[in-house]
Amino acid sequence: MPDEDFHSHVRLNNAERSKLLCRLDDAPGRTGRDRRRYRRWEYRMSDIAVLVQHPSGGTGRFLVCARNLSAGGLSAIHGGYIHPGSECKIVLPRRDGNPFVVNGVIVHCRHLEGSYHEIGIRFTQEVDPAALIPDLIQDGDGPGDLTHEMPQLEGRVLVVDQSSSDRRLMTHHLSGTNLILKMVDSSGAAIDAVRRHSYDLILCDLRLDTDCVRMIEQIRKSDYKGPIIVVTAESSPTRLTQARAAGANEIIGKPHSPGYLVSLLAEWLDVPGVDRPIYSNLEETSGMAELIADFVEDIHTKTHQLERAMGKADLTAARELCVELVGSGTGFGFGSVTEAARDALTAIDTVQKTQDAEAALKRLVAICQRIRCGSSVRPMGDGWQQSA
Repeated sequence: MPDEDFHSHVRLNNAERSKLLCRLDDAPGRTGRDRRRYRRWEYRMSDIAVLVQHPSGGTGRFLVCARNLSAGGLSAIHGGYIHPGSECKIVLPRRDGNPFVVNGVIVHCRHLEGSYHEIGIRFTQEVDPAALIPDLIQDGDGPGDLTHEMPQLEGRVLVVDQSSSDRRLMTHHLSGTNLILKMVDSSGAAIDAVRRHSYDLILCDLRLDTDCVRMIEQIRKSDYKGPIIVVTAESSPTRLTQARAAGANEIIGKPHSPGYLVSLLAEWLDVPGVDRPIYSNLEETSGMAELIADFVEDIHTKTHQLERAMGKADLTAARELCVELVGSGTGFGFGSVTEAARDALTAIDTVQKTQDAEAALKRLVAICQRIRCGSSVRPMGDGWQQSA
């Protein structure tokens, strides 16, 4: 990409940049690694091109200074603020010198000093760090190598994909779970299936025989209130934005590892033992640990308040709490809280009685009750105990 199209706001020389990155690495915060979804490697690369789609419209073209990299995301230094939730494209240089473009979402933007911010980007598809980081020898099972045990999942899942090979691969990836899978190959069959049966979750490809976005809209107009996850190789920001606007809760890229898929589904499905913890995906980010700990304490208080509001059929109080959770969940690494709160808010705004929004509110409460801090967010003697 031409240099004149992308501008760097990180006006630091090599020594100053290195000093800032080292100071971030040495800052007090989360040190435990047992709750990380992905292994993270040091990735000191300057002038990484990022194309940002601003939520209010327009695009920004920036050159950022990368700090570290994993199969699932990138941390970098930028000389300005970028709104969390913004979709973006990142150009990463391969070890062979060829550029690699990956789609992502800005999940946090934390002020450091002056005009400098640390941005966290979550990729919508996994990358192979070994193909990007010089001299990296990766052990384990590849880019999706997870550092914690995968949960057993239960529930009914509708899979919509016109590719028979992709449907077979999905079946294979989820064969170690207790999920009941229903496979269909068209949007019409998917809409009919939702009308005839109840499903806990829908997985669908964006490229179908007809418009997948319209299919999602029709499903949302029905009685289906569960999560919809789009699994696609589509890279068009416009199409991905349309899918989210239609009602998709998550979008992940093809290809993906079985571990990544199962871990994502665990955030949206009930698993044996409803109290299975949900951990922030930002706890390893320098300076975030204490903020996350405070947020977890606050969210448990809000959960009790939400339950009381539901018991009193107080839609106004329930709505106010949902608005607060929509605005804060993703910023602290709990995207499932934001999405569940948004679904509950939509349900409240489109009905007249609390009972009609009860399912969405109950799902939000269930997710909030599972929010936990990682094992080393706070010292054991500070009133916090290691999360189970």
